[in-house]
Amino acid sequence: MAGKRPALPAGGARPNALLAGLKRARTARRGSPSPPAPAPAPARAPGAGGGSLRVLTWNVWFNEHEGHAPQRMAALGAVVEAEAPDVVALQEVTPSILRLLRACNFARAFEWSPPPPDMPYFAMLLTRQGLRAGAFERRPFRDSQQGRDLVLCPVDAGGHRLRVATAHLESYVPGNPNSGERQAQLSHALAALEGEGKGRGGGGAILAGDLNWNERTEGAMALGSAWRDSWREACGDAAGFTYDCRENPMLGGTLRLRLDRVLHCLGAGARVLGARMVGREPIPGACRDFRRRDGTTGSRLLLPSDHFGLVTDLGLGERPAGGPSAGIRLGRAAPPGSAVEVVDLDSP
Repeated sequence: MAGKRPALPAGGARPNALLAGLKRARTARRGSPSPPAPAPAPARAPGAGGGSLRVLTWNVWFNEHEGHAPQRMAALGAVVEAEAPDVVALQEVTPSILRLLRACNFARAFEWSPPPPDMPYFAMLLTRQGLRAGAFERRPFRDSQQGRDLVLCPVDAGGHRLRVATAHLESYVPGNPNSGERQAQLSHALAALEGEGKGRGGGGAILAGDLNWNERTEGAMALGSAWRDSWREACGDAAGFTYDCRENPMLGGTLRLRLDRVLHCLGAGARVLGARMVGREPIPGACRDFRRRDGTTGSRLLLPSDHFGLVTDLGLGERPAGGPSAGIRLGRAAPPGSAVEVVDLDSP
């Protein structure tokens, strides 16, 4: 993509200022216990005449100042390990959260996109070892005021050559919902992925991430004729709120939004085999102690993130004619061996 990453405010407090600004926006919009042992992931249904691909996208929540990031990332990592996805898309990863995630058991089973330099938080794309068929790329969105970008790479999924990508589209800020920027970023990402995913015998493309979309204020997502919303295909009109202040006991307020999506533009015979949310259980014995804007404190149950993760199983259909005949055999792999401003984050 054209365009340079916007210059960030100068000074040593740059990361804190950016993080605090988004935390304020969320507020306006509305011996460590062991991580839980997640239930085994459901078995995958076979793809129609081809392989299947499991994609997990999760906004991990960049909250570090409350001190519970190690507990949360251990629990989140346990969920990733249990789900055994082929592709993992993560958003709001900070440098310290990245170190915590890389220490989890699941980490060695994946190749990780390089993090960007000098950014307080960012998106990361992970592909299971042996799946990636080319280099990771990070393409900044033109005119993003929050340093947002598209992270992508090609994969060979059982003979299907695909482009997989993640993005964290422009966030709301007080007085400016950034709707126009978000729509432009989505349009640019879909057009680029569709063209590249279908080129040179490719089998399509997948975009998974926190797209920050609110149909009540922005209308239906404009996907065009080529793209599909995996949740809608799998679950129909089910709400699918991945940010849910009513169902997530760690949060307060009433906001309920389907911010996180897995969109696909795949070849003939492809279909969505299932979609579901994960990370909905509190971490045993852990609490979130927080401070409200009025200075009072409170405590709630602690979950891996303020977002639920979204797992999608995609049946890839017939192998594209002329496409590569060799590829990894997909399926559940055996797990590998074993001073920021305090802001109330009760609502996004």
